[in-house]
Amino acid sequence: MWLTFCLSTVAVIFPRDKAKTFGDAFIKFIGPEQVRPLKELKSGLLFKIRKDAIHKAHRFSFGSYDFKLTTQPKFGKGIIQVPKHADKDQLKNDLKSQPNVEAVHSGQRTNFITVTFKTENAPTNILGHNVKPALLANLRCFKCQMFGHASNVCKNNAKCPHCAGNHSHASCKTRGVKCVKCANCGGGHSAAYKGCSEYQKYQTTINSRN
Repeated sequence: MWLTFCLSTVAVIFPRDKAKTFGDAFIKFIGPEQVRPLKELKSGLLFKIRKDAIHKAHRFSFGSYDFKLTTQPKFGKGIIQVPKHADKDQLKNDLKSQPNVEAVHSGQRTNFITVTFKTENAPTNILGHNVKPALLANLRCFKCQMFGHASNVCKNNAKCPHCAGNHSHASCKTRGVKCVKCANCGGGHSAAYKGCSEYQKYQTTINSRN
């Protein structure tokens, strides 16, 4: 079993200029077959570690630095629309300097900035800019079949993913036969089909905002 942990320094701010050195030393200490590097965070390094190597991992130290392992933090994501006459690069730098911001990303040709926050829920405003919840790339509602929200918050009428009828999948009378109709594009496939034209459009929207 693999578990995800963040390796961070004790008593001092994590020195990001030493991140690669720390990461290489940690992998060597644990053994490359026992640990997988994931990514660098402001607060440390994210790793997947085999469960039976966790005890050893807690004993890692390097030079004058002591370290701690914490379970993977949950980050909230939000999207900011760059004002028409604003300098996007300057805004990104301003966002990066905020204490509650973990990471900032944007596409070259978009006027959106995706902000990853250190808290599980993204704030509604930062630096005077409204923060909208980030769309979820692979989320399809199992109730109405539309993208970007979960069934537990859905207020739409039920749609069958198999035949696009106004009923749930469980009550569909055409289950077990070839798909009749997609609830999103009307094509001859299920709503779960990743080649669906509406799903592809949704993915394009996601990629332009992240």
